[in-house]
Amino acid sequence: MTYSFPNTDENELDLKYKFGDDITYKIAFQNTPLIAYDYIDLDKTDYCFHQKCFSNFDAKKYFAKLKEISSKKIDQLLDDYKGHFHIYNKVPRNLLRLFEKVFGGDDSTFLKPEIIPPFGQIALYTNPNGSDKGKGIKSPRIYFILGKFGVFHILFYDPYHEINPGK
Repeated sequence: MTYSFPNTDENELDLKYKFGDDITYKIAFQNTPLIAYDYIDLDKTDYCFHQKCFSNFDAKKYFAKLKEISSKKIDQLLDDYKGHFHIYNKVPRNLLRLFEKVFGGDDSTFLKPEIIPPFGQIALYTNPNGSDKGKGIKSPRIYFILGKFGVFHILFYDPYHEINPGK
């Protein structure tokens, strides 16, 4: 069965970020986020979701966290989750390098400032003793692109909080 929407152009319904989009698109901070997996890293980097350390516990935390954040408006997330939910004003260099490695190809203009999308981070949980890869102590972070109208494009799983470890 096919559905059609009267008086709309199909392109108007595409809420997903496309690489190279002008980043002046509307971000609806008063909306709840939508989750998209078009750009998820399943096997390209050390921060893919197919890591052996992505445990059943982490999967449960991941889906519980997504359920929780999906019920809040983006501006509320920014206010309520100080330190555990970020949308970066300045994208961490390690995150940009990783993003370019996976999605950049040979185009040296791929990460021109006018087309770098907003990036964000979600903390699944934080170990009070910090992270230690050698000992398997995790404080996992999920990285995403904030797309049009509040779509979160999930990218990377950082189990040991290495991409942007903080201070």
